[in-house]
Amino acid sequence: MEAQSSWSASTSKRKGNPAVPLIVCPDCGRHTVLELKVRTNENGNQGRIFYTCPSHKKDGTGCPFWRWEEAYVAEFAKNNDEPVMPIAEEEPAREPVKKKTVNLKACEQEMDMSVIAGLGNEIIQILKFISCVCVGILICNVYYVIHN
Repeated sequence: MEAQSSWSASTSKRKGNPAVPLIVCPDCGRHTVLELKVRTNENGNQGRIFYTCPSHKKDGTGCPFWRWEEAYVAEFAKNNDEPVMPIAEEEPAREPVKKKTVNLKACEQEMDMSVIAGLGNEIIQILKFISCVCVGILICNVYYVIHN
C-alpha cells in the first residue's frame, strides 16, 4: 500500500484525468472507486490525485485499494486496451467571463406590471361572477313578487 495524506472527496467536477472512468473496486467489488485530491502538503503531495475504495480507511483497514493517479491510469490502460489521454499538469487558461449589465429597475417595474395585470384579470372575473349572482337573485325576487 502506498503512503497516504489527508484527502477530500471530489464533489463538483473530476479533478483528474476525465478519460479514465471510475471503476468498480477490483479488490472488494462492492463500491465504485473515488477520485480524491490530497489537501495537505505532507510529503510534498498537495494537489495530487489518487483513487481509492470508499471502504478503505486511513489506518489501512478495510478494502486495500488505493492508487496514485499515474498508477491508476496505467493499470486501467493495461487492463482495458483503451487509449488514455495523458494527464494534464495544469488546467488550460480560461477566457474571462463577460459580464452583462441588467437594469434592475426596469425588471422590477415590468414584474410589478405583470403582477398588477394578473390581479386585474382576477378581479374582473370575480366582479363578473358577483354580478351574475346579483342578477340571479334579482330575477328570483321579481318572480317571487309577481307570483305571490
